[in-house]
This record gives sequence, C-alpha cells and structure tokens, in this order.
Amino acid sequence: MFTRIPFRTSKCVEVMYVDLMRGVVEVAYLNGSIYQYTCVSRRAILSLMCNPCMSLGLWVNHNLRAYDSKTALFGECVIVNHFDAHYYNQEVCV
Repeated sequence: MFTRIPFRTSKCVEVMYVDLMRGVVEVAYLNGSIYQYTCVSRRAILSLMCNPCMSLGLWVNHNLRAYDSKTALFGECVIVNHFDAHYYNQEVCV
C-alpha cells in the first residue's frame, strides 16, 4: 500500500510515494519524469516517514541514487508514466 510523503520544499522532488512493506518508492521529479525504485531500504523509508524535516532531495540522492545504496545494488530503477500501485509485479527484496 502506497503512502504519500507530505509536501516538503525541494528543488528536485515534486511528490513521492512509498510502500514500506514492499520496499518500493515512486518519485515524481520537478522536470516531469516519474521513476519507480525497488529494493529500497525499509529502515530508510521508515526514517523518511517519521522525520518531517528530512530533505527529500538529500534522501533520494543518498538512498535511491547512490552507487552503494541497496536500491543500486539489488533493485531496479524504472521510468513509469503515472502513479498506479495495481500494476506492479515486482518481487520484494528480503
């Protein structure tokens, strides 16, 4: 089940949805592109959800785009056209 992260000022992220149970994050960037990231650290997602002052851009750079992040090592980054949780058939990384 996807949860929308409350709006925070960001120079790169427009909106972000997270699925804590599956370790999936969807990010809509200000340039209009939407990406789905799999095998995201559940601890990182929970930290983002619990800390309303955390920068979305820094979180994305550290947990989704860094070369040594769990997502970069084990997951996938797929461009999607829209947010829709019903169309995901990705396996959950344990």
